[in-house]
Amino acid sequence: MQVRVPKQKPSVYWSFSELSRRHGDFALAGLAALVEKDGERIAAARLVYFGCTDCAKVASSISQKLRGQALPLGDCDWLSDAIAAELKPVDTPGLKARTKVQLANAVTRRTLNDLHMT
Repeated sequence: MQVRVPKQKPSVYWSFSELSRRHGDFALAGLAALVEKDGERIAAARLVYFGCTDCAKVASSISQKLRGQALPLGDCDWLSDAIAAELKPVDTPGLKARTKVQLANAVTRRTLNDLHMT
């Protein structure tokens, strides 16, 4: 088996974050991101959430809404609503859907704001 990863442009960055109760536990919410930056703005993004959804989920509409946003992310009032609408989390034993949205919001901000430093 072979895996080929294309070489990225110098303006493309990746980041990965997850939140769990304890080190080594399964993630309650996580995000893998590939972001193209234009200076301190997001030119393009591809976000994949996990843990807060029933399976890994590409968040196309959130990625689209992030285009043009400055890093670090400021006051994105729309982010929590966009996460809830796109991921459609459901209540599970021990974790409410509302909490999953809050965790996904936190991991999104952490992941993208880490790119501000690069």
